[in-house]
Amino acid sequence: MASSIRGAFSARFLLRASLAVLLIATGLLGYVYYQANSYEQPIPGGTFREGIVGNISTINPLFAQLNPAEPDVVALVYSGLTKYDPKQKKIVPDLATFQASNDYKEFVFRLHPDAKWHDGTPVTADDVVFTYSLLMDPEFSNALLKSAFEGVKVTKVDEKTVQFKLPTSYVFFPTATMLGILPKHIWEKVPVAKMKSDPAGLKPIGSGPFKIEEGFSSNADGAQIVTLVRNDEYYAATPYLDRIILQFYPTFEQVLANKTSLVAMKRVPFENQADVQAMQRFDLYEIDEPRYYAAYLNVENETLVNVKTRMGLSLAVNREELISPYPFLREVNSPFPDSNDDSWKTQYFPDRAQGSLFDAGWKMPTDEQVAAKKVGLWKQYLSGTTMREGRTSGSGVTLESGSGSSLPEIKADEVTEEMTKEAVLDGRLVYDILAEYKRYRVNAKGETFVLRMVTLSSPSYLTETTRRIAEAWNNIGVKTEVSEVEPDELRSIVKSRDYDVMIIGQDLGYDADIFPYWHSSAAKLSGLNLSNFKNSTLDKILESMRKPSADLTEDELMKNRQSQIEQIASLLHEEIPAIFLFQQKNYFAVDKKIKNVYIQNLVTPKDRFAYADTWYESSGKQLRDVSVQNFMQWLGSMLAF
Repeated sequence: MASSIRGAFSARFLLRASLAVLLIATGLLGYVYYQANSYEQPIPGGTFREGIVGNISTINPLFAQLNPAEPDVVALVYSGLTKYDPKQKKIVPDLATFQASNDYKEFVFRLHPDAKWHDGTPVTADDVVFTYSLLMDPEFSNALLKSAFEGVKVTKVDEKTVQFKLPTSYVFFPTATMLGILPKHIWEKVPVAKMKSDPAGLKPIGSGPFKIEEGFSSNADGAQIVTLVRNDEYYAATPYLDRIILQFYPTFEQVLANKTSLVAMKRVPFENQADVQAMQRFDLYEIDEPRYYAAYLNVENETLVNVKTRMGLSLAVNREELISPYPFLREVNSPFPDSNDDSWKTQYFPDRAQGSLFDAGWKMPTDEQVAAKKVGLWKQYLSGTTMREGRTSGSGVTLESGSGSSLPEIKADEVTEEMTKEAVLDGRLVYDILAEYKRYRVNAKGETFVLRMVTLSSPSYLTETTRRIAEAWNNIGVKTEVSEVEPDELRSIVKSRDYDVMIIGQDLGYDADIFPYWHSSAAKLSGLNLSNFKNSTLDKILESMRKPSADLTEDELMKNRQSQIEQIASLLHEEIPAIFLFQQKNYFAVDKKIKNVYIQNLVTPKDRFAYADTWYESSGKQLRDVSVQNFMQWLGSMLAF
C-alpha cells in the first residue's frame, strides 16, 4: 500500500513538474517571440513646453515674416500647399501635391482630400485662391510677400485643384507656396488693411497638426503664453503629444530663470550654453544659419569703381582674427556657405592691400599735398582772415589778418606743425587736423579716400566686427566712417543707396537662390542687390539656375547646379563686389525625455517643428503581426536554427 501511495505521489509530482516545465517553456517561447516580433510604439500624451525670446501680436501667416517669434506658432497652426523636409533637405507636398510644366511657368496643385480646418470645415480651392488674392490687394502691407507673387495668376480648376501661372520660368516656385493658407469663411469679411490687428488672429483657425486651445495668456513671470493642443482631425498622421506650450519672454535670462519648467529653449546664446549643459537633461543642437554676412561695396560710387580698390580693401581684412572672439561665427568665402571652398578665399595681406590701392591711384599724400590741405583748413577755420600761399624753395603759407599783422613765410613743414601746435582755431587744434591729412590716401585730384560704412546697431558681434574692419581700413590709409542704425533707418538708406559700404546679413532661403541679391535687375533703388553690381555673365547663370532643363535627371541637376555655384563664386572672387565675412550658428536645447527629435538642416528656426507630429515622451512594445501562421513560421525558423 505504501508502495502504491509513493507511486501515485511520484506520478502526480512528475505531472506537475512536467506542466511547470511546459508553462515555463511556453512563457520563455512567448517572451522570445514577443521580443523578436515587437517594436517600440509611441504612446500618445505629454506636453512640450518651450521658452522663446520675443513676443507676438497676431498669429497670421501673411504677416509672420515681420516678427521673428510669430512663425513658430504659425508653423504649428497653419499648413501651406508645400513644406520643407529637413531630412530630405527639399520642398515636399503638404496640403497638396503638385506638378510643374516643362518650362516651370505653370504649377498645378491638388489638395489633400481629407484636409479640414480646425472647426471641421473642408479645405477647398476657394481658400487657396482667396489667400493668394489677398497678396495682390493694394491695401496689403507686407511688401516682401507681395513682390514674391507679382504677376502670378491663381485660378480655381475645381473644388480641390488650383493652377498658378507665372510670368517667367521659376523652378523654385514651390518654395513660395509654403505660405499658410487662410480659411475664407473666417476672413472674407475682414478688410485687408485691418487683418493684422483683427481678433481672429488671436485665436486662429488653421489646418495644421496643432490648434489653439485658448488665446494669449500670461503668468506671474510676465511670459506671454500660447497653448496648442493636438489636432485629432489632422489630415496627415495624428500627433502624439497632447500639448505644445510656447512661452515668450523679453530676455533669455528670463528663459533661463524658468528652466526647471521648460523642456526646450530656442536660440541659446553662446555665453549661456554652459548653464544649459550643466543641467545635463538637455541635448544641445548646433545649426548653421543659412544667412551670410558680407561687406557690400557700392560699385556705382566713384571711389569703388576700380576692382583694384576693392581688392585692396578685401586684402586688408583678416577674417580669422575678425571672428576669433565669437565661437558661434564661421568664416565664409562666398554666398554659398554650404559650398565653402578655400580656393575662393581672399587671403589677408595688408602689404599687398596697400600696393593694390596704390595701383588704383590712391596714394599717401606728399608734403606738397599736405600743404595744400593746410591752406584749405586755415581758410575754413580762420574767420575774417585772408590767406595766400607763398612758394619759394619749399612749401608754406603767409597769412595776413585784417589788422595788418602777419605770420612769416614758413618753408619747412616741420616748422608749420610746431607753430600750429598751440593754436586753437574755432575750438579745434589745427595741429591735430593737419596730422589727420597725413594719415589718409588721396587721389590725383587731392581728394581724400573716405568710405561711409553702414550697419545695424545690433547684435553686438555685428557692430564690433564692423568697427574692426573700419580700423583695418584706417590703418592702410582709408578714412572709414561708421554709422550704426536701427532697422527702419537701414531700410531707408538701402532704398536711397546712400552708402559706400554696407555690412549686413542676407538670407539664402530654402533654395539658396541668390537671384534677388545679385541679378542686375535688383541693382536699383527698390532692389536687394546692395553692391549695385551688374554683370551679364552672372545674370545668365542666375537665370539658368531658375530654369533648368526638363530633360536632366535629379543627379544631373545636382551636378549642373554645383557647377553653376562654382562659376558664380569664382566670378565674385575676381570682381569683389562684396567681401564675404561669416555665418552665424544657432543653438537649440531640448530635454532628452522628448523622443524622435530631429533638429538638423534647418533653414529657419520654425523648421525645428517640421516633425513635431512625431515627437513623444513615452513608448511601449507592440506586436507586428499576431497570427498562428506567423507564429508557426517563426517557430519553424527557430527549430531549423
